[in-house]
Amino acid sequence: MPARITKHSQTKCIKCNKRIPKYRPKLYCSICDEIKHFSCQGLSKTDAEYLINNKISWTCTDCITEILPINACRRPKGSSPATFKVQCSSCKGYCYSQTNIRTCNHCDNTVHAKCFKNELGCIACCEAMIPGFNVNLYELYDD
Repeated sequence: MPARITKHSQTKCIKCNKRIPKYRPKLYCSICDEIKHFSCQGLSKTDAEYLINNKISWTCTDCITEILPINACRRPKGSSPATFKVQCSSCKGYCYSQTNIRTCNHCDNTVHAKCFKNELGCIACCEAMIPGFNVNLYELYDD
């Protein structure tokens, strides 16, 4: 059944239970035939009007989550997303993004990308293996 605008006795969105003004685009699910706000379904007004004007069959998010097996993996409402937090073994700071962590080739510890010196390994390994790694140029030429 294509998305449509009709005179329907129902003027409330099933999802949020709020009234839908007459001039707003109303989406009807092709499976449950319930009226939904386009914003409650994560659609823009332009997207909703495109679906309605082109008589494209549309399925609401509630019906999709009931049909697809991925629904079993959804977090329950109100639960917070899992946070990523790893301590850098070199500077002892924390990294909150998986894209900014590296594993040292020598000690196999997890470090920030900024604490990683490619083939040399992490800063802690560089300090341990390379004499004068932290020596500044002015310290070398101290008169």
